[in-house]
Amino acid sequence: MFCTICVTHILVKMIPGEMHIKSVHNESDMDDRPTPAQRLELARITRGFKTAKEAALFFGWPYATYAQHENGERGIGRQSAKYAAAFRVGEGWLLTGEGLGPEDDSELTGFAERTKGQPIRFVPGEQVVLSDKRIRLPVYAGAAGGSGKIIVSPDIVDRVEMPAALAEVKGAYGVMIDGSSMEPEFWPGDIAWVNPNLRPARGKNHIFYHTPPLGEDTEAIIKRLNGWNDRDWDLQQWNPGKEFKESRKIWPICHRVVGKYDAA
Repeated sequence: MFCTICVTHILVKMIPGEMHIKSVHNESDMDDRPTPAQRLELARITRGFKTAKEAALFFGWPYATYAQHENGERGIGRQSAKYAAAFRVGEGWLLTGEGLGPEDDSELTGFAERTKGQPIRFVPGEQVVLSDKRIRLPVYAGAAGGSGKIIVSPDIVDRVEMPAALAEVKGAYGVMIDGSSMEPEFWPGDIAWVNPNLRPARGKNHIFYHTPPLGEDTEAIIKRLNGWNDRDWDLQQWNPGKEFKESRKIWPICHRVVGKYDAA
């Protein structure tokens, strides 16, 4: 199948197994950006965003960072999963050109198993962060503790803009993630938003503790909660992917994660 799409300032020609993108600002110029950056631009335009700034504002991304990714000044790297989800393409396609591309209108079919049963919601940035910049979320450091565990420090290492999801939530806090057991959903340096007052919920991410956190260094795990009974939590992680049980007696404290900030 051959098709040509003209979108204001780019010309895109799609051939099975290959995609060519060139600027038409000046047809004598060659687009020497890395191909992932070119595909990122195509995905953004196909999704309906005329400019990089428009997309960044809508999704609440730092514009300068996103623009560098689309301009090819910085590699997409670990932001690829986030961009793929937002623009409704496969992460593999974004990185390599193989997989679910923007010409496939099958929505999120073929996305990673980690999204199964959990529709992705896109929320404008102004609905994510409170407009009152004086209200800040305390952030605590998490250090990798081995075997998928982190050690949460009682010392505040940062105060960031308060997410709207945690507005007026007593005891709300953030945890800076370390370790790789939940990649690609959580990367080292990401800040998990934690609401300690919500009940456990199936299909949601939670942080589990041995003892009450934030009083001293506390061992914790952040995992997807699939279910529970009187004795065990049924948990899941992504890297390496596995489902397993942990004792509720050993991990009695369960705080729900309601969102995150991506690492800068």
